[in-house]
Amino acid sequence: MSSKPGEPEPTKKKEKHKACSRKTPITVCFLYLTAWVIAFLVALPLLLEKVQLEPLLERVVSKKLGLNFSVDDIDIRIFDGPGVTFSNIIVSKAGKPLASVKQAVVDISLNDALKGTFSFSQILLKKPTIHLVRQKDGTFNVPLLNKKVTKTKGATAGKKITAISALAFFGQVKLEDGVFYWEDNAVGTAPFRTMFTNAQISIARRGLVKSLALKVTGELKTGGVPPALLDIDIKANPVLNKEWKLLDVALSGSASIDQLDIKNVWPYIAPHLPLNRKLKGIASWNGNISGSKTSGFLSSGNFVFKDVRLGDGEVFADKVPPQTITINYDTGLDDNTVTINSAKATMGVIELTASGTAKEINTPNPKILVTLGMNEVDLDDIKCYLPEKALTAQQATFLNKNLVAGKIALKNFTFDGDLEKLRKIGTPESLRAFSGKLSLNEMKISLPTLTYPFLDIAGSITLSQNELYLDSLTGRYGASRLADVSGYLTDIHGWPSFGVYIKADVNLDEAKRILSAKVTSPELKNQIEKIEEVKGNIKVDLTIAGDTADITSTLSMDGEIMFDNVAMRHKSFELPLLNLNGKMEMSQDDFYIENLSWKMGSSPCSVYGTLLNAFQKDPKLDITIKSTMSLDKISDIWLMKFSDIYTQTGTAKMEMSVRGNVSHFKVSQKLDMTEAEYRLANVIQKQNGLKNIYALELSVTNLNKLKTDRLLVDIGESRFEVNGDLGAFANGKGIDLTFSSDGMLFDDMDRFFKVLDDIDGGGYISGAFSLKKESPKKEVKLLGTLRLENANFKLSIFSGIFREANGIFELVNNKLFLRDANGRFGNGKFTLSANAVFKAKPIFNINMEAESLDLKDFLRTHKLEETREKVEKKKPGYLARGEWNIKGTSQKGKIGIISYDNLNLTMRFANDTFNMAPINLSAYGGSITIDGELRILGNGMIGFGYNFKAQDIEMNDYMEDALKTKEVISGKLNLTGHVKGKGATIDLMKRSLAGSLSISSDEGVIHKFTVFSKIFSLLNVSQYFKLKFPDLAVHGMPFNNIKADFKLSSGIARTENLMIDSEAMRISAVGDYNVADAAIDMKIGVMPFRTIDRLATSIPMFGEVLTGENKALLGLYFTAEGPVGGPNVKAIPLQSIAGGIGGLLKRIMELPVNAAKAMGEVLQKDEKAGSNNAGTQQKEILEGQVD
Repeated sequence: MSSKPGEPEPTKKKEKHKACSRKTPITVCFLYLTAWVIAFLVALPLLLEKVQLEPLLERVVSKKLGLNFSVDDIDIRIFDGPGVTFSNIIVSKAGKPLASVKQAVVDISLNDALKGTFSFSQILLKKPTIHLVRQKDGTFNVPLLNKKVTKTKGATAGKKITAISALAFFGQVKLEDGVFYWEDNAVGTAPFRTMFTNAQISIARRGLVKSLALKVTGELKTGGVPPALLDIDIKANPVLNKEWKLLDVALSGSASIDQLDIKNVWPYIAPHLPLNRKLKGIASWNGNISGSKTSGFLSSGNFVFKDVRLGDGEVFADKVPPQTITINYDTGLDDNTVTINSAKATMGVIELTASGTAKEINTPNPKILVTLGMNEVDLDDIKCYLPEKALTAQQATFLNKNLVAGKIALKNFTFDGDLEKLRKIGTPESLRAFSGKLSLNEMKISLPTLTYPFLDIAGSITLSQNELYLDSLTGRYGASRLADVSGYLTDIHGWPSFGVYIKADVNLDEAKRILSAKVTSPELKNQIEKIEEVKGNIKVDLTIAGDTADITSTLSMDGEIMFDNVAMRHKSFELPLLNLNGKMEMSQDDFYIENLSWKMGSSPCSVYGTLLNAFQKDPKLDITIKSTMSLDKISDIWLMKFSDIYTQTGTAKMEMSVRGNVSHFKVSQKLDMTEAEYRLANVIQKQNGLKNIYALELSVTNLNKLKTDRLLVDIGESRFEVNGDLGAFANGKGIDLTFSSDGMLFDDMDRFFKVLDDIDGGGYISGAFSLKKESPKKEVKLLGTLRLENANFKLSIFSGIFREANGIFELVNNKLFLRDANGRFGNGKFTLSANAVFKAKPIFNINMEAESLDLKDFLRTHKLEETREKVEKKKPGYLARGEWNIKGTSQKGKIGIISYDNLNLTMRFANDTFNMAPINLSAYGGSITIDGELRILGNGMIGFGYNFKAQDIEMNDYMEDALKTKEVISGKLNLTGHVKGKGATIDLMKRSLAGSLSISSDEGVIHKFTVFSKIFSLLNVSQYFKLKFPDLAVHGMPFNNIKADFKLSSGIARTENLMIDSEAMRISAVGDYNVADAAIDMKIGVMPFRTIDRLATSIPMFGEVLTGENKALLGLYFTAEGPVGGPNVKAIPLQSIAGGIGGLLKRIMELPVNAAKAMGEVLQKDEKAGSNNAGTQQKEILEGQVD
């Protein structure tokens, strides 16, 4: 293998090396001596002309530098090593020193001299002092530094050769205890001054083409702060080609600076940092450097920054204390590009990593591409480092108020821009230079547009081009669970636009609050806020988009909401909503409801349809609702506020469609209430089973004003139409409805309207009327015209039935006028006119003329049974609450059991009381007048009180008509009295009777009377006087007079003066008659010798003695007990009878004495003596006062 050109053969080279080795000691000695000789020969002329050398040197150097150069002394050395020592060198300009050197020692290289070359082995400068100033225009105080270098072809190479050549003349250059003063007026507004003291600098060369060693130590001082320590140890290896041209320089070594006040170098590093304020703090650096220009340079080491502060909160918030930052790095430099292989910065609990490049670093605006990473730290630990005044208002608000708590980390966070963008970090253009991923954990985020905060948020956020991308975040929103949140936010420097996918389980109560906060329709907002007691689950799978600058008009949703056994209560409806299940889909701000089902109380319901523009001011509705409602539980819903006006029970089937906008929509509804019962304003009382279908069309404005466009109501086989405004009715304010029909059958109406009793009615009514009630406290008003044709009906206030009725009802200004009414009522025809005033308690005035009226047809009372039944408590109907004034005439009829002719009736009904004032009628050949009242009390009780008077009533006719008996008694009866009582049954009424009555009758015949028949059967007159008594069954017993007075108390009628006076005998009685039991308990006296008694009584003086005080020669006595139809009649025992005869004998024996006494008294007596009260006499006899 041949050697490279120019290289000796290997064998020859080896032999040459051995030869040189043997000659080395001799050669060295020779060279040393030769060097001394040459040096002496060179220095000798200088020593001889030292006086001329100093001025010459000063002139040459001054001219070269363009400055004044002086030296105090030049000392040339020969024997202790050739060299020159200069003392007190001063360089000045215009009298001002620029530089000085205490002593400069130059040693000549003896080795080079022996080789035939000249060089300095060492140049030592002791205590050099240099003053260097740069003016505002950039010029220096040293003219040599201001010379411009004209670049020509080959100039750079020549410069390099000159530098290398110059280095060849020096072995080592050293500065000891140097001081460098630097003043720069070209940076900042004020001069920058610093000094480098205690400087120790050494530049050493090893061979012409071998490495140079640079060592620098010293102290950098500015003002009164402690000095920074500088230590540099660098080796440089020049790389030359064959022509000795410099190709490159390879550097290696280390450097450090300790306790550098950053302000000492701030003017020079500020242009290379993305900061607009002066950085404060102490910096230390320790690093290594290696490489060359061709291969590039590498550096690694660390920075430690202590007490780092930045004025005005630009880097850190003002409240943050000075920080300590440690940075470990590994970088490279190649062709104006810095490559950060790795860097790690530690600041408290924060650890940042970085890698990347900075290009064009020789320009004012380098291009930067750096990737950052940060360990997971608590949000509070990092928020304080954020530059408050460098942030926009939106960013500061978001960081300080919206990001409440949590942990974050950076992953592959990249800045791709330039230095200027870093300086303008708050601008949109700068933000677009950032990209990367932010990892979140346990975050709490509160946004101003949302009602509740996000909690326990975990996942990552990716930043790209001023946009944020949410990557599968999980957590909670308030009390709602977020299973997946993904999406984007754009324009994050201002008010972002967003599009977010959310999969979550929603807390319903919070959802209600959020929805209420977002809707702008006041009506819809008000209804949402009335929802309470929310339970169940809603699963959301949505994409939400919008613009935070105008969230209301831009918010949109896409996805679906699923309801799982949701329950809630609406304040207006009272009833809870239960078991809500189904799905609702959304597209932007449109809602699509797919068969949601629920229960309203116990009533199943379902809904489907659309709600468009839901988040706009006036959403659009197209919804259909179906339900089978249990009316018992929903009487108090918001459409049925009048509990005193409307009640309902049973079941209704409803299908309703709602179309329009929330502010104004139309409702079409079909409501089948056949299986329902309901009451409206005490006017309507619909019965269960009666066909009843409503076909409704109405308009709703602002959710509180309802206007009926059309309502068709089917009742049985009849139909009527309703129109009006239901708005006030819906809000509990009033009713304004109009009812009209071509013909309502009474057979249907009597099962629908409360004023009618259910009978098999006939005929119909047609016309129209309106029903108005302005508020719950106002009165009901009716207006309209109704026509009655061939109608059969029964008003609930009366017992009688109207048949074949015709008439016209006119309702004007809340008054009713009935004209041309006729028909049949009870048992006869009638004509009728009436008027009424409808208010809280209506007033009815009726004038009737009839062929035949029975009082029972007017008096509507509870059925009075013999045993009391429980009566359900109900509010009286509207008609029953009113006042009825009735005047009428009738040709015939009945009042109770009394048949009459020519009745004149004046009757008033009010407050559950019938007042008769009076009733005049003709009956049984006489007349009867009745006035009084009948009151309907609570619990089915009836109270009554009457005054009555009967004159010349033919008793036989009355008995035959009322009691259905013949030939009991005949004669004219006169009766006056007052009676009152109360009770829930007839029996109780009889037992409560109280009052009084008086009866009298002249000249009649008693044909049949059980008590008398039994008395007469007991009298065996033939045993006494053989007299004959009348046979009641054959001829009856004529009487001249009957009189009696009765007192009634607790159903017992008691008399003490009943007297029947006839030609045959006198009968008197005292005792009780039990009205309820129809039983008597009486003592009866019979004086059979009525003719003899009158003859004896008429004998002067002796008649009174013979007949006694009773004016009866003989009296017989009986008791009668038991039912009036068959009492137990007993005669008084025999001893009592004998007492009667003995009394007669006694009076005969005492006749002389009593006669004389009577003769004296007869003169004093007047006519009254003959008319003593027969009742009193009989009472004394019946009480046992028999002599």
